[in-house]
Amino acid sequence: MIPRTELEFMLDEICDIDRVIELEQYAHLDREQLTLVLNTIEKIGSDFFASSAAKMDEEEPNLRNGVVVQPEEAFRAIDAARDAGLFSTSFSLEEYGLQLPHAITACANAALASDNTSMNAILMLTAGSARLIANFADENVKSRFLEPMVSGRFTGTMCLSEPHAGSSLSQIRTTAFPQPDGSYSLTGQKMWITGGDHELAENIVHLVLARIEGAPEGVKGISLFVVPKFRLDDKGGVSDRNDVTTIGLNHKMGYRGVSNALLSFGDVRNCQGFLVGEENQGMSYMFQMMNELRVGVGATAAGVAIEGARQSRGYAVERVQGTSLDAGSNAREQVAIIQHPDVRRMLLAQRSLSEGALALSLYAASLLDDLDVENDAIRQAVLQRRISLITPLVKSWPSEHGIRANDIALQVLGGAGYTRDFSVERLYRDNRLNAIHEGTTGIQALDLLHRKVVADNGLALEEFLNSALDDVSEWMRLEELEDLGLELKASIERCQVVLAKLLEARDRGVANSVLFGNATPFMDLIGCLTVAWLWLKMAHAALVRLKQGATGSDYLSSKVAACRYFITWELPRALSVVDPLQRLDNTWSELEPAILIAD
Repeated sequence: MIPRTELEFMLDEICDIDRVIELEQYAHLDREQLTLVLNTIEKIGSDFFASSAAKMDEEEPNLRNGVVVQPEEAFRAIDAARDAGLFSTSFSLEEYGLQLPHAITACANAALASDNTSMNAILMLTAGSARLIANFADENVKSRFLEPMVSGRFTGTMCLSEPHAGSSLSQIRTTAFPQPDGSYSLTGQKMWITGGDHELAENIVHLVLARIEGAPEGVKGISLFVVPKFRLDDKGGVSDRNDVTTIGLNHKMGYRGVSNALLSFGDVRNCQGFLVGEENQGMSYMFQMMNELRVGVGATAAGVAIEGARQSRGYAVERVQGTSLDAGSNAREQVAIIQHPDVRRMLLAQRSLSEGALALSLYAASLLDDLDVENDAIRQAVLQRRISLITPLVKSWPSEHGIRANDIALQVLGGAGYTRDFSVERLYRDNRLNAIHEGTTGIQALDLLHRKVVADNGLALEEFLNSALDDVSEWMRLEELEDLGLELKASIERCQVVLAKLLEARDRGVANSVLFGNATPFMDLIGCLTVAWLWLKMAHAALVRLKQGATGSDYLSSKVAACRYFITWELPRALSVVDPLQRLDNTWSELEPAILIAD
């Protein structure tokens, strides 16, 4: 679980949650109500999600006679989430939801994922697919599927990839044929479908990308369809099985508690689907869900990293081994390993990475809250650019560096961490997927550099960097942060030079294989700068609280220490790519494939 002090600090200092819940759309909320929501998330996570995680991992979904079998603990966990309304946190009251801020949904994702990553994936996917239906489907589709999904009676999936085409969606072959009653008959296969089949809900609603017969080639001819596992009768109740077949389940390194299926649609040409929105607009609709899930994946990765850090701290306090380096060579008394300097370094490193990842995720969610209520057109445009810029960062940075934090947690536990007797090995396996699904790190990097930076002449990034410089100048007025502020300002200015060099290369017509071959290191640089900025913000807030005599001085001091660690150790590591980026080093682009694969 994520400590409550952590969630409340982030909500206050990163999201300014008191300001958010004062807005008109949250008139039904106050701080007391917010506390009750956090209490519920904490209780469901502790009593049902955490207690079922090991069992669900050990007894992963198994296909027997066409039925997916899972342990009873999985049913109890999803029932508890359903009863608590956790499928509906960010939906409006009119959409049968709780109408909570995006920041609270991000907190829920992080907290529940820290307890049971697999179960939280079902909640995230269902909410994302239901929101897509709410925004783009016609009234017929919404009246059938929206309320059951928001309540959690039906779960949802996104069906994009196919066996022959993973992320290359322009190559999909699934086809939809118009029917006289206005529905469609679908044929094709979809691969890597998380939550693609199970018995945990009354129905599963698949959102399927397919081409209507005769549609244009490429992404311009892709439409989106709702395809339920079970058809619905005239009253909206579950009826006969639709022509959707689970061919098999993929056996994953992590996320073992949730099924991952290869699905076949229309084996007997009787798979009923319903068009969402307009023909040939499926990719634009699906991008909404993918962007929402990217923020969710970031929060998930952060939550799993924080849980690993929490468990390794507990182990370091209890595990007695070795003598103190300060006690001299004749010392015989064994000490807890937290007394060893290298263990302390690893604990602080985990804190800086995992809590930095959570801050980035909640910052992204807070931008969505700001956009929801902003009326000024100019400010709306700035917020929209900032959200677009942050989205690939929030998906990739927590995923890449969250797994680093989990790796350090394994190291703190030593040999014990490599066994199933401790759950840090499961957390490591679970978190490894987050850098892959919803678009690999390389795909996010291309999105950032190509679509969000180069395509708009660096406007969004330059706006952000200038704003960050202003913030740093303000925060470093505290004497304790002056040196860190100077370091961060210099780093931001170096990044501005890199941005100018990349735009200059674009203008010179440098080949895309060279320019965008550097996208991933560029994204890591921007991500680290953003997290460093957030760490200075948190350290400033912690110091102000300490000066005001707030309770929890050790916790607040840990924020300052983690900020110092991140800017002193992590930021220089990220800055190591500045010189190669400025030179547009293309070592890998120049190599012939034969050299790369030579034995």
